[in-house]
Amino acid sequence: MTTQIPNTILYRDQHYCIADLKVKGLFKPAMFGIKVTPAGSMCWRGYVCHYAIQNQRLELDTLSVATNEPAPNLFGVKPEPPEQKGACWNAVYQDLRLPITYTGNLTIAKDYIEEMREQRAMQTAWKFKEVRTLTFKHGKLVSETDRSAEIAMLRQKYLAGKPASENQIASIWRRFGQERRSG
Repeated sequence: MTTQIPNTILYRDQHYCIADLKVKGLFKPAMFGIKVTPAGSMCWRGYVCHYAIQNQRLELDTLSVATNEPAPNLFGVKPEPPEQKGACWNAVYQDLRLPITYTGNLTIAKDYIEEMREQRAMQTAWKFKEVRTLTFKHGKLVSETDRSAEIAMLRQKYLAGKPASENQIASIWRRFGQERRSG
């Protein structure tokens, strides 16, 4: 399977991937009547969200969608065709600044380690040099934790052959994330 295009977030003037694979409570086009279609093998979900943190608040800044229907205006923003020729999207909403009232943790990552690239479904957090957990309450950023050293330790174990497979380290990451989220 082709690596999927991740949702992203602008945090402290840096672009990060959202590395949580199953985060719930963020924006979904269907919530607003936009019916998406798979945007090719690189985006089966049919949309990509680009978030930003402005004044400690989580906002949806840009939304790119693939749809077979005319894309409606969204919160007063008219969809535009993509700037890039051959893009898999047919509608892009820019400068939405839509407040997202998410409560929970969000794992973000940057500086992908190219040697770790495989044709997998998602770019998981342990394949990045920098990993952070952001905690939100009703859309307000309330804390941040740098997880880079902990993830580097897991990565070293994987590369040393312990655990023996990518599935095992992904399982460790899921357990690690759940343990940290429950506290």
